[in-house]
Amino acid sequence: MSTLAPSFDNYHHLRPGTSEPLSLLGRPEPSLAHGAVRDVIDWLGRAIAGGYFPIGSTLPMENELGEQVGVSRTVIREAVKILTDKGVVKTARRYGTVVNTLDHWNLLDADIVSWHEADSTSVGLIFRALVELLNIMLPQATQASLNRLPAHIDGLSELALTTMQDHHAQQRQRVDAEYTIWAQVLSAPKSSVFMQFRGLTYEMLRLTYALEHRHESVDQLYRELLQRIGHGDASEADLTCRLLLKRSKSLI
Repeated sequence: MSTLAPSFDNYHHLRPGTSEPLSLLGRPEPSLAHGAVRDVIDWLGRAIAGGYFPIGSTLPMENELGEQVGVSRTVIREAVKILTDKGVVKTARRYGTVVNTLDHWNLLDADIVSWHEADSTSVGLIFRALVELLNIMLPQATQASLNRLPAHIDGLSELALTTMQDHHAQQRQRVDAEYTIWAQVLSAPKSSVFMQFRGLTYEMLRLTYALEHRHESVDQLYRELLQRIGHGDASEADLTCRLLLKRSKSLI
């Protein structure tokens, strides 16, 4: 019989004095669905945005789609219902499920934005609307977060800034690094209104990197943003916020 105690490594609630290693924040998970329904929504959304199911086309019947992706008709029905709520499709008893024109889509839904790549035919329209909205909301969030972030750079922020400086960091890591800073700014006021913009902020950063031909170093601007928010310097924080947003705005 072994006299060694079992390892604590596989237990999350033991040894409360220890903490998880810091990691960058990623895209917020959508809250409308979970499991297979979420996967089907994402698959169908990308298939529609990518033109596999073009605008005006009719989706296959529920049982056909279910067989194609390996899920039940109930899962397909729930996924289609959510896509209908987002304006992407419409259902009619005689015509089935039809892909709507873009003017019916909620183009500022973070899920819908996430389905579009830089070469999408409608990405320009979506990106413009996204940048214009966040050029309004992020400066307001910056002002609302004054004195609500620490005056010193904390560990998570330092990890994000270090990743931005790393020339070997992959594009996804750089997006996550910038988003980590904005997520803290949007969360600091403890307002559900600002927190709702986290997903859209992530998508703006993702598309900014995808559309840019050259990526400028922005770690110093983010460091200044955090410091000015932490010290409650309203005018300088606003200026730095707008300088960071100018990068995305220049791509419209």
